[in-house]
Amino acid sequence: MERIEIQFEGEGVRDHLVSATGAGDALGGICTAIYRAAFLVENETARFKGPYSENVKILVGAPERGSVLFPIFVNVVGSVAAAAVIGAAQYLFTEAVGRRGNISKSPLDKIAPGTVASSVESVESPIKKAHNVIYHGDVNININFNNQGIIQFNNESASYLKETTLVEEPQQSVMVVSSMSANDRSGRVFNNELGRNVTFKLAKEISQNSVDLLMSSFRRYFSNFGGADVLVHYYKYVSVDGKVKKITIFQASEIV
Repeated sequence: MERIEIQFEGEGVRDHLVSATGAGDALGGICTAIYRAAFLVENETARFKGPYSENVKILVGAPERGSVLFPIFVNVVGSVAAAAVIGAAQYLFTEAVGRRGNISKSPLDKIAPGTVASSVESVESPIKKAHNVIYHGDVNININFNNQGIIQFNNESASYLKETTLVEEPQQSVMVVSSMSANDRSGRVFNNELGRNVTFKLAKEISQNSVDLLMSSFRRYFSNFGGADVLVHYYKYVSVDGKVKKITIFQASEIV
């Protein structure tokens, strides 16, 4: 069983007290992200929602006396080592907040780079949730990965997660629709140039013909028929370091 310490500090922590909802969001978000890291290690594929592996249990201990510090314990049964889960989580967390190059990728060396990149995106949503206490109060979160290293969530990481810039020049790439929701007109596409999945929204002005082509790509991908490639025309949103965070698709066309 591996121990991770989650500590809240800063001006928003007074008399060893922190917002209950903020702490709850942080603990829930961090634990969900660790479950997704564990799923990657065990199954070598990204996971964006539950259920997760039954072989991994994350338990929260009693707060440490004298500080706002919560220990959580990662218990793993089966062939996957808890230390590998901790190492994967540490790498994914670091990448998700834009601090590249500081943490070893060795627990994930045997997994396809595109899958690892998709898993970085999979932990972004729960990590954003964990930042709620930072967005709404002067609080930092220190995550101590079993004394293997500490990652701090703070205003800098909050800005990285929240701020994106629209690149106004239209783009086009060959992609495959890997998921699509008709209700909110969104989904994910595998971008062949980036080698990873990217979240998309459909533009309001997109034609029905373009929507049909995207749906056809998704059906062929889902049914494993092959020939799911489609030419996607889009605008991209990038983070401060130029990473493509999401796209808006305004047209799709067949590959001639």
